[in-house]
Amino acid sequence: MYLADAVEDEVRNVEPEKHSDVAWFALDGLPEPLTVATCALNERRLQSTTAMN
Repeated sequence: MYLADAVEDEVRNVEPEKHSDVAWFALDGLPEPLTVATCALNERRLQSTTAMN
């Protein structure tokens, strides 16, 4: 998972032999199932965002 502030370009898959697809998703609209690592990262991001507010 990569966090980007702004994306103006079209995402493209430069390693099609390794990945079937690459796409941008809003953090509240991530596809499922997510990996354990992605779930943990997203949970930490949510906790830090909540703590700042």
